[in-house]
Amino acid sequence: MEAFISLWILLCSVFLLNWQLGWTDGLVCNGYDDQKCKTNPDACRRGLLEFCPPEDTDPACFTFWKETAEGDVVIQKQGCWQKDHACNRSYCANSRTDKIHFCCCTGHHCNQLVRLGDAKPRPHVDQLLDHEFRALNRTGVVWMDAQPVKEDPIVIPATSDLASSEKSVAPSVIQPPAEGTTRSSVEPLALTWSSLTTTLVAVIVLICLLLLLLVGYFAFRFFRRQLLGSDGKKVPYDAESPLMMAPLMAAEYADQDGCVLLKNLALLERKAMGRYGEVWKGRLGEVIVAVKITPATELASWKNEVHIYHNFLMPNPHLYILRFILAGQRAAESRMFLVTEYHPRGSLVDLLKGRTISNEEADTVMCSMMAGLAFLHDSDGKPAIAHRDFKSTNVLIKADGTACIADFGLATSFEADERIGDKHGQVGTRRYMAPELLEGAISLNVVSFLRVDVYACGLVLWEILSRTQLTREEIVGIFRLPLEEELGTSPTNEAVQTAVVHKRLRPSFKPSWRLVPRSAGLCQTIEECWDADPEARPSASCLLNRMRQLSTGQINECDSSCRPSAPSASDEVLVVG
Repeated sequence: MEAFISLWILLCSVFLLNWQLGWTDGLVCNGYDDQKCKTNPDACRRGLLEFCPPEDTDPACFTFWKETAEGDVVIQKQGCWQKDHACNRSYCANSRTDKIHFCCCTGHHCNQLVRLGDAKPRPHVDQLLDHEFRALNRTGVVWMDAQPVKEDPIVIPATSDLASSEKSVAPSVIQPPAEGTTRSSVEPLALTWSSLTTTLVAVIVLICLLLLLLVGYFAFRFFRRQLLGSDGKKVPYDAESPLMMAPLMAAEYADQDGCVLLKNLALLERKAMGRYGEVWKGRLGEVIVAVKITPATELASWKNEVHIYHNFLMPNPHLYILRFILAGQRAAESRMFLVTEYHPRGSLVDLLKGRTISNEEADTVMCSMMAGLAFLHDSDGKPAIAHRDFKSTNVLIKADGTACIADFGLATSFEADERIGDKHGQVGTRRYMAPELLEGAISLNVVSFLRVDVYACGLVLWEILSRTQLTREEIVGIFRLPLEEELGTSPTNEAVQTAVVHKRLRPSFKPSWRLVPRSAGLCQTIEECWDADPEARPSASCLLNRMRQLSTGQINECDSSCRPSAPSASDEVLVVG
């Protein structure tokens, strides 16, 4: 499309240029008026040209002259003439015996040389204006030297604007050039003011039209990028989705205009930025909110998150799931907005980086986090939902110290009539990806997708344990992401696959963690979560029970009835591309 627009602008430019050339495709004649030379000798000395614009008939050039008593020819007037059959010659010529003393011709500057009698025009001229012969062609000013000839003279007049007067006045004697006259002593040939005005107006009009085309082109590209993604791909439109027709609002805002709410939404401070957009602290009316802004290129992620909220989480609100407020698109903007409850304490990573936490704080965070994940995985009253990007940055800390799960851009719901094979894909953050995802194969059943969340949950539990002050004597290290010590802060997919799948590396436990009964039970639970065998991992509801037991001092193994059932023999294996 951009190539077509560029070609269209190029063709329009060529057309305008051709039109401009056609508009100025007139005739340039030598202009002279003996009356003006008498009143303004300077105009005679410098010489001027007359531009003859094309009209109903083709223009021609003319010369009026008279002979003195001594037999000299003196030019009276030169300029533009209406072409007729007598002006078809390419040079200006007439007999000396004619009483009219007039000639006309067709061609640029054809009236500069006046042919007298029947002799052919000669390359040498006997009289020059201000010691020079000058001719103008389409490529610019061309300077030509000439030598005086005393016999059968050809007169080259002084040139000036074509005056409206019809009668000639006293002749102006043109002297022959002095010896030693050089080309450098000659001044450039000047155009008449009317010619300059016509040319300048034409050029300015052309430039303005080209500028308008360029402004239109760049305006088109700007608004096109607003409507499409930065990669130029068409943004998919879902006619079934109510989100593309009107903003989606929480129940407390149902009686208000969602478009007005989005328009008045104020962005106060950017809190985070990632691949799928930015998170801002904002103000909606008098309420401080969190605003997730998604670019048009990631529209699918935004629509998926709003779909999860609209169909499953809003009808079934949960205390430990981030509360939805508003979603929609502002007028004349391509960015998509999702407004949720704001939690000033930030994410779990912010908490763990900032300071160590006590056993009680850790219990509160782990139990509430597992309650939220168990709710997502539960299929009672709604389809089971796999988060598929579970990590510590997507766990937010509320004011009371409990956790809530956020960011459902990659989440998947498993409804009864859907084909599970349509849900596959190697998505998520590679550091938190389960071995079966990294290896490229996963069973085509609901439980297999939920087990991927459990693996990531085990890594988050390890992060919490690593920053918990288990005893007063415990020396707590700095916060590190899972496998950061082994793989660094930005590992490649191949590095993670080699470490997790082939070497079976997992974050390490400090020996002191296993000396305390509570933390020892937590270490065992974490190891079950990140087991290489997906079938050996406990369910989210089983983990919730385990966390509650650990927080109350009841160190019991997870009941086998909580474990996910093994997939049937008919389950397919999905190779992830």
